[in-house]
Amino acid sequence: MLSPEPEDPWVSAHVFTAHPLDLVVRRLLPAVVDDLRQHGLADRYFFLRHWQCGPHLRLRVRLTRPQDESAVRAALAEHATTFFQELPSSQSMTERQYRELAERFAALEPESEPGTLAANDSLAFLPYRSEHGKYGHGAALRAVEECFATCSELAAAAVLADWSPARRLAHCFALLVGSQDPGARPAALAPVPPSVVEQYRQRRAALLPVARAARAASATATATATATAMAGGADADPVTRWLAALRRAQEHATDRATDPATDPARLAGHLTHLACNRLGVRLDQEATLRGMAQLAAAETCDGAGHDDTGHHAAGHND
Repeated sequence: MLSPEPEDPWVSAHVFTAHPLDLVVRRLLPAVVDDLRQHGLADRYFFLRHWQCGPHLRLRVRLTRPQDESAVRAALAEHATTFFQELPSSQSMTERQYRELAERFAALEPESEPGTLAANDSLAFLPYRSEHGKYGHGAALRAVEECFATCSELAAAAVLADWSPARRLAHCFALLVGSQDPGARPAALAPVPPSVVEQYRQRRAALLPVARAARAASATATATATATAMAGGADADPVTRWLAALRRAQEHATDRATDPATDPARLAGHLTHLACNRLGVRLDQEATLRGMAQLAAAETCDGAGHDDTGHHAAGHND
């Protein structure tokens, strides 16, 4: 049996703060990433927002050379210290507030461990453990991590550009629609809650043009992802760039037929969830967007989008 391919070296830093995590993305992230790149210590990064042990940003930095780990940790610690010192005072979450938060998330993520509330405005280095059950190994995992990185750079740019909550939701809606296979009719839809169906009916006229544009971007990304990185180039719009990275990750996953993480739809589900996370979209908002994206994708796929009655949306909730 062949031995597993070696994984890339990463440093993982958790930035705990009671301040909005957008502030970490806006002020700490650009400073530390620029510094590491200028000194040739790291060539890629991605981040997540998380609740475990208190609200924090999880930053993963890929080392240019494994022997640079101590230098990268020192740079991260120095930038974090400066960042915390420049912050105004904030009220730390109490143990009781954290227990209530952990209980809510534990219901949504049964496999999670609540841990202990971390100190406010603190930095912790914890191991980065790749989720092989979701993302596979070797080239498949690297393609997913490339998608993580593209998504993180796009999300950071959106935060720096002060995207409104409405624009963030519209962007995530487009990703959810576009992440479906543009050449295939969507599979049988899961039941969509009546409240979401009603929201879709009310906003249908505004949502369908976004959905059509997203599916067109998806077709472009799918057609070019294997041959060239052009679709994901810096000049492409954010939706097309993200979808091109997704398609490349899906192609690498399906190339590994023996890998457990080979289902393109499942992979798209994981990666769209993380895209929502990076933009600060709440789980309940994401669930609503997913329902509306299902309905819009069905209409834009079968041409029913011209019907102003909204019957297609209602038809999936009998």
